[in-house]
Amino acid sequence: MIFVRHCHTLLDMNKPASEWNLSPQGLIQARNLIFHPILTGESQINQIICSSEPKTMQSITPFLDHWNLSSMLDAEFDEVRNDSLPTADYQQYLAHKAFTFKHHSSFSESQESCEHALERFNRGTKNLTQRFPQGTVLIVSHGTILTLYFAQLQGDLENGEKMYRQWVNLQFGAVGVVENGQITKNIHDYYVYDADANDISPIKS
Repeated sequence: MIFVRHCHTLLDMNKPASEWNLSPQGLIQARNLIFHPILTGESQINQIICSSEPKTMQSITPFLDHWNLSSMLDAEFDEVRNDSLPTADYQQYLAHKAFTFKHHSSFSESQESCEHALERFNRGTKNLTQRFPQGTVLIVSHGTILTLYFAQLQGDLENGEKMYRQWVNLQFGAVGVVENGQITKNIHDYYVYDADANDISPIKS
């Protein structure tokens, strides 16, 4: 399975994060995904899945158009749902994210717990594995839930501080690959640049 974080978004502090759209920078990143070496270098993609949030479809539309592919929406791959996320102040937004990773089992009427979100995400990947046992599936999703998913595979779910740092540093347009439950390309190491479509490479450690 190939996992892609949506491209750069235009922060609109007057809207919930689930309604944010791509920024001009994000639109360039989306075009550059067309020639991303991981997306084009893997075996033929059998299915492309986007979350139900519009920015995921916006991120993959140039890729779909260029290669004449189609996609499906699946809410199992939505971001951790939080109607009370404080988007009016960016520092409060970051503080809330840090708290979320540290207390990933907590929830409220307006906020889904990270544990529940990860459970549905895992359910979604299991369903796709059963539907396409020999195929390659590309999933376009979100930063928090992808950080949780990759942390789970690395045994880091109890390290809230590490997960928060990984989320902060996770690039828009980041790409990762998981095969048989093992990370073969870490989503924290590969991303798409903003400028030239040919200027795409792994992060240098």
